[in-house]
Formats: sequence, structure tokens, C-alpha cells
Amino acid sequence: MKALAVAGFAGVIVMIGLTSGPSDGCPPLLPTRPLTGDATPLVGIYKGSDRGQEMVIQVTHTPVGIAFALNGAGSIPLTWVKGGTFRDTSSPALLTFRGGTNNTEATELRFDRGGDHFILKRQETITRE
Repeated sequence: MKALAVAGFAGVIVMIGLTSGPSDGCPPLLPTRPLTGDATPLVGIYKGSDRGQEMVIQVTHTPVGIAFALNGAGSIPLTWVKGGTFRDTSSPALLTFRGGTNNTEATELRFDRGGDHFILKRQETITRE
């Protein structure tokens, strides 16, 4: 991870930021692959709390797996990492589904954005159209 720092004294703004890239010595993001199983047990609406505000994640089917929409925003495809863990294709955010065994519905979704970790509970199932 490369650190970018601008510091000063006597009223000068102090700014610290972090950047990362493939040549900075950080381990690469977890590798992903196409989803090979049935995503139906994961599809649904999950709700939880985000610093006192309601957070809603809707998980839907796509032709190549699943996608999620956070608080009504546009759907973002997910790539499969392993087990019940998927990665957002536009960021390093991880979504891990828990509680569903033997093709039963997942009961909880753990949403990890790196600095934040949220646990959302399934509210309803979405059927494939």
C-alpha cells in the first residue's frame, strides 16, 4: 500500500490518503471465478442497520450469477470467491451469505466494505421471473 501524505504546520492542511496498486507489495484481491451452483437460495432482500439508518440489499439473479443493489441503487454484478462469499465487481467489497444449508435459503448477509462490516437479515425471497 502506498501512503500519500501532505503535512504541514502553522495552519497548513494535513492530508493523509492511501492508494494501492498491483506493484505496491499488497496481496492481490481474492481470486474470483464464475458461479457454478444454483444461486436461488441467496436471492432475496436483506435488511440491517448502517449507523442508525436502515440498509437494504436486494440480491437478484443475473445470466451469469447474482447481482446486488444497495438501498435502491443500480445492480452491481457479483463474482464468486468461494463458498458463500462473493465480491463486488466495482470495488473490493465482500458479501458473505450465511445460514443456508442443503439448498435452503440463506438467512443472513454479511457485507464488508473494508472499513465497515454489516450483518443483514433476510426479509423476503425474490422469485425468478
